[in-house]
Amino acid sequence: GAKSGAHSRVVVLSSAAHFNPYKKEHGGPIKFDHIDSEEGYNEWGAYGQSKLCNVLMTRELQRRLTAQGTPVTAVVCHPGIILTELYRHFGKSNPVADWLLGPLTKWAFKNVPEVWRGLFSLF
Repeated sequence: GAKSGAHSRVVVLSSAAHFNPYKKEHGGPIKFDHIDSEEGYNEWGAYGQSKLCNVLMTRELQRRLTAQGTPVTAVVCHPGIILTELYRHFGKSNPVADWLLGPLTKWAFKNVPEVWRGLFSLF
């Protein structure tokens, strides 16, 4: 169990993509009437919307924790660009670009285990 007086954290991973949700003219930034994006779906808009929701949820959680005097800090962060399978959903691949940029992305981007190690180093 937690020690008396211990301070806890809630860490939510988001993305800088929260700055780029659906545009106003497309019902954004959050499509409350079509939250599942069945109408006018756009991969990047949906991704940005989901990350904006992460940010807003974390801010509201922190507001409520503070109002209750709970010694918990809620933070949201962008861990950097991570090599995941997410990009398979973002349009067609360009074989030449993949061949040219593949080695660079593996060097420059983080992988999932690196992100987990970084998160657990916070504790």
